[in-house]
Amino acid sequence: MKDMGMAVSRIHDAILRQERILVFGDYDVDGITAAVLITEFLTAAGARVTYYIPHRETEGYGLKPSHISNPGIVNNIDLIITADCGSSSHEAVDSANRAGIDVIITDHHMISHSIPEAVAVVNPRRSDCPSGLKI
Repeated sequence: MKDMGMAVSRIHDAILRQERILVFGDYDVDGITAAVLITEFLTAAGARVTYYIPHRETEGYGLKPSHISNPGIVNNIDLIITADCGSSSHEAVDSANRAGIDVIITDHHMISHSIPEAVAVVNPRRSDCPSGLKI
């Protein structure tokens, strides 16, 4: 999958450096499941990791600039990994970049026009993804 190597390398570096990682999951069943799996794996690998699931009614769908402020900046997060969201979160990723927080997007939703300027965007629906998994 496109950007998988970059995502793995950045996560590996974050674990070795004991950086603070935030797993940001979507609030639906696949987002919560993915967030739990990523968080549990990173915990077992010795990472300094926490998670955040936005409230469906008060926060809505997706990573937003307000999430970069809190829980991101407030908790001194170095790396955000999305689970089941982020492919259209341009403003949030731009905010993270300005704050010095790296973002890795893992998602499977449609991409409207362009991908955010994240460290990695792992999404089989990318037009340049050779995986053949556009589901």
